[in-house]
Amino acid sequence: MPIRPTDVFELAIALQESPDFNNNEVHRRNIIGRYYYGVFLIAREFTKVQNTGPGAHNEVVQRLKENPEQRQAGNRLATLRDARNKADYNIHKSIENRELSKCEKSAKAIRDSLQPRTN
Repeated sequence: MPIRPTDVFELAIALQESPDFNNNEVHRRNIIGRYYYGVFLIAREFTKVQNTGPGAHNEVVQRLKENPEQRQAGNRLATLRDARNKADYNIHKSIENRELSKCEKSAKAIRDSLQPRTN
């Protein structure tokens, strides 16, 4: 069954709010990854980037930055990707609660800025 881009983002929220979340290093790292991939998928759909290969991440960021109204979302997405890379690959460096909180706020700001606006 296919998923929507927002499903991955909502999983990050559910994991973080879960009573089983005992705020350990592994959980923080995985939640950061879900926040990143959730908003990346939202942004890829928003920018209509069809690329699903390794260059897709940079292409999405560049497309966002090209639009003055979305430039901040592009910058945030690039920063969030750096945090996700740290969480996934720099296993000998700690990920603190404040880093998770920063990623959460950034991901929510990206999501909100790419949502269709209704009047």
